[in-house]
Amino acid sequence: MKSWLKGLNKEILALTLSVALGASFVLGVCALLVFYQQSKEQVLDRNREIAGYISNEINVRMSRALNAGALLAMDPAVREMDSAVLQPEMRRLFPIAGIFDGLALTDSKGEMVAFVPDQPGIIGLDLSQRSWVREVLTSGQQFISEPYIAATGNEVVVTATPVKDKTGKVIGVIGGSMDLKKSTKFSTIISSRSYNPEMVIQIIDRKGMFIYNTDKQLIMKKAEPSIVTEALFEGKAGACALEIGDEPYLIGYAPVEKLGWGVIVTYPSKAAFRSAIYLRNLIAIVTILLSILIFCIVYRESKAITKPLEKLMEGVKRVADGDYHFNVNVSSNNEIGILADSFNAMVERIKDMREDILEKQEKLEKANIELQIMAITDGLTKLYNHRYFQDCLGKAVSLAQEEVKSITLMILDIDYFKYYNDLFGHQAGDKLLEELAQLLIRELGPNDMVARYGGEEFTVILYDSDNRNGILAAEKIRAAVEAFPFPGREQQPDGRVTVSIGVASFPENAKSKEELVRLADEALYKAKCCSRNKVELYFSVLDDLKHDLNKSEAELINSIKMLVRIINAKDKYTFGHSERVGKYAVSIAEAIGLTTEEVQTIRMGAFLHDVGKIEISRSILMKKGPLTEEEFETIRQHPFWGAGIIKAVESLHPTLPLIKYHHERFDGTGYPLGLKEKQIPLQARIMAVADSFDAMTSNRPYTKSKNLDEAIEELRKCSGTQFDPEVVDVFLSILQAEKVKVG
Repeated sequence: MKSWLKGLNKEILALTLSVALGASFVLGVCALLVFYQQSKEQVLDRNREIAGYISNEINVRMSRALNAGALLAMDPAVREMDSAVLQPEMRRLFPIAGIFDGLALTDSKGEMVAFVPDQPGIIGLDLSQRSWVREVLTSGQQFISEPYIAATGNEVVVTATPVKDKTGKVIGVIGGSMDLKKSTKFSTIISSRSYNPEMVIQIIDRKGMFIYNTDKQLIMKKAEPSIVTEALFEGKAGACALEIGDEPYLIGYAPVEKLGWGVIVTYPSKAAFRSAIYLRNLIAIVTILLSILIFCIVYRESKAITKPLEKLMEGVKRVADGDYHFNVNVSSNNEIGILADSFNAMVERIKDMREDILEKQEKLEKANIELQIMAITDGLTKLYNHRYFQDCLGKAVSLAQEEVKSITLMILDIDYFKYYNDLFGHQAGDKLLEELAQLLIRELGPNDMVARYGGEEFTVILYDSDNRNGILAAEKIRAAVEAFPFPGREQQPDGRVTVSIGVASFPENAKSKEELVRLADEALYKAKCCSRNKVELYFSVLDDLKHDLNKSEAELINSIKMLVRIINAKDKYTFGHSERVGKYAVSIAEAIGLTTEEVQTIRMGAFLHDVGKIEISRSILMKKGPLTEEEFETIRQHPFWGAGIIKAVESLHPTLPLIKYHHERFDGTGYPLGLKEKQIPLQARIMAVADSFDAMTSNRPYTKSKNLDEAIEELRKCSGTQFDPEVVDVFLSILQAEKVKVG
């Protein structure tokens, strides 16, 4: 034993002892600390998440309350302030609103004229000194009150909405109350998340009063100041550990931004760390046993490792000194023996490979230069290839972003190139591609980048160029191609070789490289669809609409664009259909005199009316022959499917009637419900005319488009059967006055 404990053997044993004992201690302590920290962070994250959820739900609930109040204030009986029918009408409206615990209506002097649910002695009360009555009568705007004790004796919050007559004069106030103390619609927000009996959920208002507390006795009482309440008053959300009294608690909190309230979720630290204490004891036992086992194994195996390793070390030193005739002699069948044999074989191979390396290195350097050129060059046109174009575009976008400059991307496509290939053969087509490539180089500036995108498509990157310069350059290229005497051009459909060009710029149109390519491609597709031999600058009605919207509404438009893009990807024949339908429908709605909100609803509904087609297979959408009864039944379902998709987005609920009923017919023979005449919402009747008109004037797989006169005649023919006659008359007057562009 004494002779063995020297050199590497002694170091292995010492290291093993240190690692085994040190690992037992360090791993145990680290695991315990990590588990304590994870337990703490999980509880904090959970409390923060619950506080955030409740905060968001209160915001949503208050938004719904304001929307419900606005709808109730628009009720004809309420606006007329007809005392004979107000109380019955309020009883009817109360369950429809579905969010309030009480509903009150005052006149312009603040006197109660109607209240539900019915309570004796309420009618006639003077509420003019209530903050929500004074605020609405003074400002004419919606208002959310501070929590207070109502005439009914309940602690409530009121959302108040002005009632206006036809001239816009405020003639009353309608207030919806939500009870804070009883088990009501408001308190269900909290109870749905309070699944742990040790968890305490509290809500404070901007004055620090408890609006809600698991202990009902604390409601409407002052909360103790703390770093949590200070953070909430500053509008901050977060989580922290805090001592309340002598007990530590884990607290999550979040502000209710619309109201200035705060949500606080607390959980005892002792309850959070019960599992950690048990794990601490278990880790200590396992770590000690594992350390003993590791030591025993390493002690035995180290003796078998060190001796052959010394021979290998000697061999490595000899080879490092240039001696390639040394062999390591290790008689072992384990990995060290295999390593020794491999080492000997490696030494032999090194001797043979050294002579080849210098020769191959020289050849490799030449090949690398050739490969670098081939990697970025298109073999036919000698332009840059698709991959190099993508690299250059990415760098150009990044540089333009850093230097606050613009770049323009053009995508060119040869019109009727397949016809040219079929007529003259692929060799002639290749020659045409080569000549066009040289023409592009001649027409563009020395700093512009030209590449072959693929097939008959080419791309051009114009550095430090906006949309205006891009259009000028694209028109110059288009005119040059049209005038160039390509061989066989007189045999083309237009008697010449032409190109269609799509143009988009960064950052005017796109915010990323990928979006820039996609938008330029969409512009190219529009140019090809319209007439070919055309330059098309990217434009979308949706993008134009976003300029007048706030941030949240703009994000909503992005979601709408994504859904419409999915439909267009499945059915290219309807490319741009939703935007055109929106244009026609908005023109009709404005001519009829609908409100701004109603016009906006129609505009959004138009872009979403066919979203249910996402569920329909491409084979049915693109079928050229007649549909079977089963296939037509599938088509009939897309209004239901579309409504189901949009239903999940609360802000889009006003568009549901348009999506669901735009295929109903005025005579009651439409689908999905067979509604007729005024049963069909006006907005859906408008959508039916706009949708059918665009279908008539667009090419589909199963039918050829009608011209404008034919489409107008079809509208007149179907007026009163398929379409609302009044809507048809309005649309025909718009078309005759050329107030809207067709297509």
